[in-house]
Amino acid sequence: MSKTREVVKYGAMSLRCCATGGVLSKGDSPGATQFSDEEIRAIIVEAHRLGRKVAAHAHGSGRHSASGFGPVLTHTSTAAT
Repeated sequence: MSKTREVVKYGAMSLRCCATGGVLSKGDSPGATQFSDEEIRAIIVEAHRLGRKVAAHAHGSGRHSASGFGPVLTHTSTAAT
């Protein structure tokens, strides 16, 4: 939550988080979650409280495709690894 407030304080008009590992990130599993459900929810709730939109980038099953977390723009990929 504090990072959400910090980036808004310094001018962010929207926020984007990587909900899963990246395909090109060495050592990351593309389907591995980067945040718990509670952490994702906290980012979204705080951003919305501050009047900002949130985007989530996810690979794999899309577990963190933000379903149930409120309005969030998501980009998901189910590309084979």
